[in-house]
Amino acid sequence: MAFSFWEDQTYLQGHDAVVIGAGIVGLSAACRLAELHPRWRIGVFEKSAFGDGGTTRNAGFACFGSPAELLEDRRDLGDAAALELVRQRLDGLQTLRAWLGDAAIGYVPCGSHALYLPDGSGMSPVALEALRDLNAWVAPVTGSAETFRRERVSGGRGLAADLVADASPLEGAVDTGRLHRALLEKARGHGIEVVRGVEVRRLTAGEPVELVVRRGSEGERTVHAPKCLVATNAFARELVPEADARPAANRVLVTAKGAAPAADGTYHLEAGYVYARHLPDGRLLIGGGRHWGLDEAGTDARLRAWLGRLWPGAAGVPVEYAWTGLLGVGAVREPWLKAVGPGTVAAVRLGGMGVAIGAGLGRKAAELLAKSR
Repeated sequence: MAFSFWEDQTYLQGHDAVVIGAGIVGLSAACRLAELHPRWRIGVFEKSAFGDGGTTRNAGFACFGSPAELLEDRRDLGDAAALELVRQRLDGLQTLRAWLGDAAIGYVPCGSHALYLPDGSGMSPVALEALRDLNAWVAPVTGSAETFRRERVSGGRGLAADLVADASPLEGAVDTGRLHRALLEKARGHGIEVVRGVEVRRLTAGEPVELVVRRGSEGERTVHAPKCLVATNAFARELVPEADARPAANRVLVTAKGAAPAADGTYHLEAGYVYARHLPDGRLLIGGGRHWGLDEAGTDARLRAWLGRLWPGAAGVPVEYAWTGLLGVGAVREPWLKAVGPGTVAAVRLGGMGVAIGAGLGRKAAELLAKSR
């Protein structure tokens, strides 16, 4: 459908800065730009009704990494860079909570458990010596001598009684929908226009930046703006071919009510590639599985098997919601933040940690864009 004269002139043209993507990064960046330049007219272009990437389709974990994940980061990045990444995640979570408020985002300080099955299926527990070393390494950032503690699960919260866990009191959970809505409300408070149903097809950095946009399958229109921020995470290469970010599909299942006792709690399995948590009314959420390399049906079946093994009472409870969320991943878990041309910055590759680092990354990206020529 072609754009009308009124739509083009009112919603597409005349921005001082355009942000592509209305997720955590994009909305946080837009808000920070508005703080830096209150007189700027800032537009956020989003192609979908809600956000088809990670922001409205994640599991709502306020986490900084399970022991196995952090050991992988240390191997991939080295101790210094991996520790800095943990700092970014923790600082990002604190920034998000302070910026929006715990009530607005549904934050629950429920702690987390990295679970292991005693029969050796899935992943073996991290060695105790490695866990002690990990605690010593991460202590300067977390401020705790015992960030992770080895426990045996006693069967509370409906869990099976024969599990081993590495527990951390420092993680929590958020309500993904409320988090996104709070960001939208903050953006509106700054006078930022979020324009939905507009897909950016091509981007040419320059003075000004040129964007070719369309609605539906036809009706392309060219838009110019002095500044542009790409915050499309998994879809970054569609506009920035050099970006080290690619989509990774994660399945998420949510049961009907009564699958487990009503409780709070988040759980990591298999180095964070599988995750689960309690939701209201005794619902359970389980997701992940991209490392299995299975199709959708196979992934769902294995996730259901994990669910029944961890929560025996959930074995016969139907699944009421099932969806796929797209993560932005790359060679390493560090975010990809770069100026990619005149007036253009990309802030992508959240590595599955968008709740933790999204707001901080968006604010950094806005500051980099504001300084760019």
